[in-house]
Amino acid sequence: MNIKNFRKTSINFVKVFLATATLLAASVAPALAQPQIVGASYTGSGCPPRSPRFTRVIVNPSGQVLTFRFRRYVAHARRRRTRNCNLMFLISVPPHYQITSLDALYRGYVAPQTQGRLRADYLVNGIPGPVLNTMIHGERNYSITDGVSLKKWTRCGRRVNMRVNTSMTAYGESIANVGGIRYRIRYRKCQ
Repeated sequence: MNIKNFRKTSINFVKVFLATATLLAASVAPALAQPQIVGASYTGSGCPPRSPRFTRVIVNPSGQVLTFRFRRYVAHARRRRTRNCNLMFLISVPPHYQITSLDALYRGYVAPQTQGRLRADYLVNGIPGPVLNTMIHGERNYSITDGVSLKKWTRCGRRVNMRVNTSMTAYGESIANVGGIRYRIRYRKCQ
């Protein structure tokens, strides 16, 4: 093989390689260019900080769904009536998107002859948002969905600090607990 053929073969290889890399990058880029939950933390009497044995935080592979699972988020009607858990999470938002809402799912159990009051105060970048305040009557597993529409959509391409201050208060004879909370972010392209 002479130098001329070697250069021609090398140049053709580089062209094919760059074309393939460009197509591959273009096909992957849309999947990565969506808002994603990039960090989460918690603190409170129902979820002591740095307690992975009692509180688990799970972000799904797409970065769109955040789940908290609790083992000690239990309010006792006769001893410790109210337990709380303050949840914080950061959403990375690409330049051409904005966060519009959250879908929330709260699950747990309320014992017989007991009522539980579940409350969730939402804050977006420090600005108060909607409030969930509901009474759950005893002897049942509960599943409560909350479609949280933000009072004001976030600015395009800005990181979003979400904070949800949750609490469970037990009334009556026994316990009310929060076993898990799941949040799914909703977004749209900027107009």
